[in-house]
Amino acid sequence: MQCLQYLLIILVTFCFASSSRAENGYSMRIDPATKDRYFTFTSSKGNVRFNHDMHQTVMKAESCIPCHKTKTPTKALTMIKFDQRYAHAFCRGCHRETDRGPLECHQCHKEN
Repeated sequence: MQCLQYLLIILVTFCFASSSRAENGYSMRIDPATKDRYFTFTSSKGNVRFNHDMHQTVMKAESCIPCHKTKTPTKALTMIKFDQRYAHAFCRGCHRETDRGPLECHQCHKEN
């Protein structure tokens, strides 16, 4: 009986933890015209399209550290906490600091 309770707790925790993470709801595409890599994060407020290559070019001097916390990200070393709260605080914070990029909801969140 106690084992069943532990199993239930683990399953509930796993379900809630994984459903709130944005990395479980994204896709990567390459724009055929520009060859830029885009990540599209799914959101109930409208999908967010993120141009990774453009950000790499603009932030070249800072390397990958601001977003990935490492100079050379790999599959094992990526942004592990990229959820709504983090994106709103980190991305919008950077856009405010640099006076570049979208700040309003509709500028990132597009119709699904």
